Amino acid sequence: MKTRTLLIAALLALSPVASFAQDRALSATLKTEVETAAKAGDTAKIAQLAKDDPRAAATIAAVAAAENPSIAADVAQAVSAADPRAAASVVAAVVKAAPAQANSIVTEVVQALAGGANASSSAADVGKAAQIVSDVAAAAAKAAPASAAAGIANAAAAATPAAVQAVVAPAVAAAVATAQPTQATQVAAQVATAIATSNPNSVMTVAASVSAAVPSATAAAVASAVSGATGNTSITASAVTSAQSSSAVTSATSVGNLASQTATRAVANSVTVTTTAGTTTVTDTTNRSVVTPVDPSITAKVSPAGE
Repeated sequence: MKTRTLLIAALLALSPVASFAQDRALSATLKTEVETAAKAGDTAKIAQLAKDDPRAAATIAAVAAAENPSIAADVAQAVSAADPRAAASVVAAVVKAAPAQANSIVTEVVQALAGGANASSSAADVGKAAQIVSDVAAAAAKAAPASAAAGIANAAAAATPAAVQAVVAPAVAAAVATAQPTQATQVAAQVATAIATSNPNSVMTVAASVSAAVPSATAAAVASAVSGATGNTSITASAVTSAQSSSAVTSATSVGNLASQTATRAVANSVTVTTTAGTTTVTDTTNRSVVTPVDPSITAKVSPAGE
């Protein structure tokens, strides 16, 4: 818990606009060091290599994950914890390298970066946590096959401390649904399922946030999916439509929109790492930087669910 508290403190100390530029090229020596550490399961060494060369952190994490997929989640967690600003880029790269591990990657990164949030956290702090968790979930959803989006959203919501799920879960739902709009109703159902027991009063906000964020996900379709998944018969089309005007939904969709933009850039700028016959190949098609925008006005919009 002490470690998580320190991580959340570091996360919440980030400036309103954080950027992380990647120079994805790895020297042959560094690539060998990463591969050797990955084979040994030495995530601490991998995290240190990333810390020593932060512009290549996402590539280092991706190479390690491709070399040893069984430690992909631990690698993503360790490298993201070393620099939370790079979390979306790291998650996108690692999920591309080890897509079968997407849910566990998201779970570990969210627990590392937001695990210290609690009922005593200020609205501003919870808003910042909502943004980075949404960034991570959306980046994973963009990097993985579309069919994985609902499971990724569920993992992110479930890994978020119950005390702040009322704000974070709707933002995650909106972010992932925006990133993968064809999966919007399934995303709403899975996030609602993740919080149905711990935060039942926020299920409506989740449904309304997804429907508001993705116009093609009609209130009727979302209501049907969420009601069916949770057994909550109060989630109706008219109720979802009515809830869309709440401040909680406005906050969630604002966070989700920024997260989806961040995810798009993170995936577009990440390398593709493949391992064939024991040889790891890094393919880079761009030299652009990844920038994670955080709208400073978002924290002022955050309201408890139902307001």
